[in-house]
Amino acid sequence: MDFTVIIVAGMAFALIGGAIDQRKKASAERTRLLQEAIRNNSGRDVVEALTWHVTGKKPEAPKQPAKSGVGMAILLAIGWLTLFSGVGVLVLGAMLEEEGAIGAGVLVSIIGFGLVTYPFALRELEARREPQ
Repeated sequence: MDFTVIIVAGMAFALIGGAIDQRKKASAERTRLLQEAIRNNSGRDVVEALTWHVTGKKPEAPKQPAKSGVGMAILLAIGWLTLFSGVGVLVLGAMLEEEGAIGAGVLVSIIGFGLVTYPFALRELEARREPQ
């Protein structure tokens, strides 16, 4: 029984040691490839790919300056005011049972929703535009 425990422990030690050795060799090889790519002035995409393989992290995209500015903030504020004013008119029209007020509330709410979503839609389109 003691002999079996010694054999099992020895085999486990050998297997774990071999796995650790393989990981060290693979890590050393990836590091060597990355150093060689940097030394050879490889393109940025090659260095980024190798860095991703070594670290497991994707490189961060360069920060783009915000283009929306004050105009889009004002448009967003007007959109919020319009949206909630339309909802208010809609609720008031429903309470007073006025079809004209209900219709106006729906129309103003739709316009407000469009104004609120417009800056976000522009930002998404800008982010999806291919670099030139």
